[in-house]
Amino acid sequence: MMPGDDPEVACPEQSRQATFFAGIVRVPIYLLSLSTMKTVSLIAAGLFCAGLSTSSLAADLKAGGKTAQSCMMCHGDNGLSSMPGTPSLAGQPETYLASQLRQFRDGKRHNEVMNVIAKPLSDADIDNVSAYFAQFEIDLKRR
Repeated sequence: MMPGDDPEVACPEQSRQATFFAGIVRVPIYLLSLSTMKTVSLIAAGLFCAGLSTSSLAADLKAGGKTAQSCMMCHGDNGLSSMPGTPSLAGQPETYLASQLRQFRDGKRHNEVMNVIAKPLSDADIDNVSAYFAQFEIDLKRR
């Protein structure tokens, strides 16, 4: 008998039970239709992504605004840059901003100014300032 074999399953094709994990309930795959598996997978992916986007709820926007003051000298008021070669931060995804700041802080991304500025930032500082700039919504208009 192979590991995972179930002696009580009558059909040999079902003896090796692969399971489809949907939240808390483990269901043998052969009991689910393809449509059901797709639906459950999409729901699980949506919940996972929703969990990733809730970090701004835990961030301190007021503290992020204080930290952001030093960013505004180059990146502009509220993160809208007018300096050539300096990106705007306003409206950028929070996870992107946090990732880039951590890379500058940890020396994985190189820029003379940003490496120095990011070096003393804690993870909480980075989360807060990233949430601060991510909270802004940018509207694009044709000229």
